[in-house]
Amino acid sequence: MTDQITIRVGSIEDLLAVQACIAAAYAPYISVIGKAPAAMRTDFAPHLMQGNVQIATCDGELVGLMVTISGPDYLEVRSVAVMPSFQRRGLGRRLMAWAEEQARSLGHRTLRLYTNAKLQDLVTMYEGMGFVTREKKHDGGYDRVFMSKNI
Repeated sequence: MTDQITIRVGSIEDLLAVQACIAAAYAPYISVIGKAPAAMRTDFAPHLMQGNVQIATCDGELVGLMVTISGPDYLEVRSVAVMPSFQRRGLGRRLMAWAEEQARSLGHRTLRLYTNAKLQDLVTMYEGMGFVTREKKHDGGYDRVFMSKNI
């Protein structure tokens, strides 16, 4: 499946498709967290205009995305979203591998991310990718797990 996927930098023209992907991918987490995940409240237009959104397409249709922000010595993954029909097929891992490649190309030795502490399945998945927990704290109205991976 992932051989048919193309990853490219998003543009403002992708805004509606990005919002639809975020809504579809994160909706199941509302009942677990007790409110809309932070990504569902994010204004993606500035991220798109700054080139911080990577778009995964299949046959020209947006099927996943990732938002990354470059720090002084790390790349931070802010959001990963995959359309439900493409979940559990390796696309999230492919996006994360892309983030590692991007971090290396920028000269960074660390990849960072955070996830909601109530989403233990995501914490476990990231641990399986080699991420370790750096900190747990209440941040931005959410209980979050901050993780990093040396690359």
